[in-house]
Amino acid sequence: MKFPKNVLALPLAASLMIPTAAFAHNGEDHSGSTAPIQAAAHGTFLLTDTPAAELRIGVETALTEHGFLAVEVMQKGADGAEDFDQAAAALFANSDDIAAAISTLYGQEGGAAFLEIWNSHIGYLVDYVTAANAGDQAGMDQALADLEEYKTEQAAFFESATDGRLPAAALEEGLTMHIDQLLKAFDAYKAGDFETAYMQEREAIHHMSMFGETLSIAVADQFPTVVQNTNPDTPAADLRSHLNHLFTEHAGLAVMAMQDGIDGAESFEQSAGALLANADDLSAAVASVYGEEAGEAFSDIWTSHIGYFVDYVTATAENSKSGRDKAKADLDEYIVEQAAFLEAATDGRIPAEALEAGLTEHVGQLLSAFDSYVTGDYDTAYDALRESYAHMTMPAAGLSAAIVDQFPSEFLGDTPFTDVSGRYQDAVAYLYFKTITNGLTDTRYGVDQPLSRIDAAIMIAKSTEMIDSDSTMKSPFTDVPARGEAAVAALEEADIINGKTATMFDSFATITRGEAALILANAYDVPATSQKAGFTDVSSRYQDAVNRLDAAGIVSGKSASKFGTMDQVTRGELALMIYQLEMME
Repeated sequence: MKFPKNVLALPLAASLMIPTAAFAHNGEDHSGSTAPIQAAAHGTFLLTDTPAAELRIGVETALTEHGFLAVEVMQKGADGAEDFDQAAAALFANSDDIAAAISTLYGQEGGAAFLEIWNSHIGYLVDYVTAANAGDQAGMDQALADLEEYKTEQAAFFESATDGRLPAAALEEGLTMHIDQLLKAFDAYKAGDFETAYMQEREAIHHMSMFGETLSIAVADQFPTVVQNTNPDTPAADLRSHLNHLFTEHAGLAVMAMQDGIDGAESFEQSAGALLANADDLSAAVASVYGEEAGEAFSDIWTSHIGYFVDYVTATAENSKSGRDKAKADLDEYIVEQAAFLEAATDGRIPAEALEAGLTEHVGQLLSAFDSYVTGDYDTAYDALRESYAHMTMPAAGLSAAIVDQFPSEFLGDTPFTDVSGRYQDAVAYLYFKTITNGLTDTRYGVDQPLSRIDAAIMIAKSTEMIDSDSTMKSPFTDVPARGEAAVAALEEADIINGKTATMFDSFATITRGEAALILANAYDVPATSQKAGFTDVSSRYQDAVNRLDAAGIVSGKSASKFGTMDQVTRGELALMIYQLEMME
């Protein structure tokens, strides 16, 4: 990070609907495009909200919601629950959302064909439930046979739609796993093995997340212009996907555990156990970023709000208004504590005020779903359930973006350069994926090559965010090429660089290690130090800058006594210096 740190305020806003701007196009056939997901979009690698990432999250959210709702509908069917019709309607509404997204890519005819096939397997699952309830083995066998036919038809649809990017054989294997998980969850629930039932439910949700990733990769490859040549399969997108899966799953499991609680269901303990297992997974995700102590602190806070929801359910069962009010008051305190934790953890990248607003909405949606269920207003209950599921895509988006911005080196990919290894690998990758630098060729970075003053100025102006692609500033020097005008102008205006004369920057002269040290120390406002570096070849002009960078651990000498002040700085050396400054807190 730069010493004059820019705080990234992240709005907690995202969209449930798959047909977003990422899908918006005029209906033309893009399948003939040969443009791959390529390095042209490498500048988006450290972003969690690229068009391709939005595509992936939209697909995964809809498919995981399908997996969750399918299990719950089958359980409602097994129980002969009053709200079965409304739960089933929510499941079919989810189908409509997926079909609408399919239509944006493959036309209305493609969307309609998908919907007919997709909904057929929901019908066959209901047939299985009905037959099981009636003890009709022949009916169960027929439903299983129908599901086998469905798998073949669904796999053929996706293979054809994606021009073979999703092979039918692999799809059939994945669909087999999906159906088996749903049936195992139902059979276990029916047999009273609730622990297995909820374990299978969570596995079914997770499996659909993986299918969503696979589908989004195929679509992004098939329609590169739709996703602006961005890649849904990056470490940053993976993080957002993982958090999205856990946060949305939390909402779904919380609503159903509260229903089980008020119903006095035999499965309540295992339903709540699944919700707490999800909390453990979220806490582990936090710990993997911020350490075990932070993970434990998050767990204490997060599980407290689950407890307060249980208190609210208990008070409702006892018809205790004071108990409900106390639970709500505890939830209000939780909101403040959770927001403060995440603001502190992310160094202010997610402001507590925005977090409190988002958490207030989350709590309100779960209470609305529960209250409506208690009064028998099942339509509202399931609308609120779906809203709460959708809403949890927002904290996943905000937190993942904050984490990637906070720890960018953890989300780097491989560069196309074959001459970068060892000590320069992370530095070059960071600068490359932040579009601060490029290679000398498509495959050669030029680690050991000297750097011109103009190229160094461009890299430093970009890394310190003094310029962007729209900058139009003009330098006072007559020898600065157009590509470096804004960079030199910005650095000169900030008194970070000077020209060789009043009119000449000497753009194409190589920059020395002493000059690079002086510019970087000032550009990054490296703190002053009383510690003197032990180099004997550093003149008074560069002494303070070298001292500051040496004390901060940014530079080392050519030897114990020589800094190499007048030596040419190489492209690798400057990349390493900038990277280390970027990583400084």
